[in-house]
Amino acid sequence: MLTERWRAVRRLVELLRQELFEADALARALATANGLFDAAGMPDLKVNLAAARRAAMAGPRAAAPARLSRPAIQADRLLLSFTNPGGALDPRPALGARPARKTPIAASQRG
Repeated sequence: MLTERWRAVRRLVELLRQELFEADALARALATANGLFDAAGMPDLKVNLAAARRAAMAGPRAAAPARLSRPAIQADRLLLSFTNPGGALDPRPALGARPARKTPIAASQRG
């Protein structure tokens, strides 16, 4: 029974990977189209990629069981990072995240 469960997990992970690859290709194509719309002076035709992603990621989540192994907790956090704002697939920073700090240039590097 455990072997069957792990096979199902592997099959679902591979399906998710395929969907991820296709979604990424579509997002890149839309970003290119948005650039062309800007260049053509037609910004009203642009697709708001952030709004589309937020709408797609909204909805209920599965509740984690009371006890999980350490590797399962890490995997769950990784999977959730794909859907969270500012997560692995979101180019924007997380909500409430601190802005990136600029490092000062040392006197020896200024030229």
